[in-house]
Amino acid sequence: MKSTIPSQQTGQRGSEKPASATHPAPHQRAILNMQQQIGNRRTLQLLGRVQRRTDEIPPTPEELRQMQEEMAEQRRREQAYNAASATPLRTDADLITLVERVEAAYPGEDWRGVTTRIRKSYYDGFLWDSMIAPRADYPGLSWPPLTVEDYKAFATARSHPELRINGESIDIGHVFTGLDAMNFPSTGMLMSAAGVDGPPGATWSGDVGSALAEWDLNASSEPDRRLEYYNRFASSDDMLGDVDGIAITRIPADMPAGSTLSSRLRWYYQGTGGGASGSRQRYTKFCQAAGFRWTGRGAGIQWDSAVRPRVRTQIENFALAWRRKGGGVPGFNWFHDRDLDWFTDHFLDWVKQGLSLENP
Repeated sequence: MKSTIPSQQTGQRGSEKPASATHPAPHQRAILNMQQQIGNRRTLQLLGRVQRRTDEIPPTPEELRQMQEEMAEQRRREQAYNAASATPLRTDADLITLVERVEAAYPGEDWRGVTTRIRKSYYDGFLWDSMIAPRADYPGLSWPPLTVEDYKAFATARSHPELRINGESIDIGHVFTGLDAMNFPSTGMLMSAAGVDGPPGATWSGDVGSALAEWDLNASSEPDRRLEYYNRFASSDDMLGDVDGIAITRIPADMPAGSTLSSRLRWYYQGTGGGASGSRQRYTKFCQAAGFRWTGRGAGIQWDSAVRPRVRTQIENFALAWRRKGGGVPGFNWFHDRDLDWFTDHFLDWVKQGLSLENP
């Protein structure tokens, strides 16, 4: 089937990448295309006009000409999109170059606005509007002002968000959700009622909590499969993206507060001015930004007494929300302590291991 310009869709949590949507019927596809190209309001106006005219009188020649021109423009854009080759987006260098072009295309945006626009290429929709509530109505990317090639690079990135950076696979979509949530941590009514905090829910507690919930839904009688579900829904590339999204907010003291998104990414993944990349201290910066306090060094590192209860609560709250979505109406104490403890400690042990290597 002929491909069309993709619409924004709600991202899935964890490493379970969004499945291809069911192909819409022709009339539904036409409406989707109109929405993408001329906007929801204009589409509704045209559809309402067609309905009224069908019920009453035919459209005037001018109205018909206008509708035909708009549909022809939509077809031209669709053909241009399908014919375009997406700008390469496989490495950190590719990413930084693309982000610089986004910044040039939106000269009035600060780095937070650029972050939101790009994040919505990866994760957007109703649930994300509740997770990062202040940005619910903020627009995503579009072309123009982007070139169709650059727009297509981000529009198709949701199906392959992993980049190879410094020898590691990192889900860059998770990086942008972490950055956006840290910039705008307020949640909407849905997430707030579930007790899910913004940055954790958009990153680590969302991934680990969904792993716990999916294990509970599908294999709760098989405790030896907990690691299998953890690795599936809180995979290494996802979790590195979660940690990096939060860690990048800990910019060095000599970097101006208003620095661009591209400069922050360059400092973190490549280093600037001959210095080491920020990612060399990713776990340290993550813990500092996320409020995970600790004492000691190396193998002697110990969490502050408040860290584990907070982490456990956030994982449980997200898992309960995910569990409700998956079936049933769980109440409090839905998960056995031993299972919730396992997922909590598996995450914290992973962070502590990285922290100990950075602070020998």
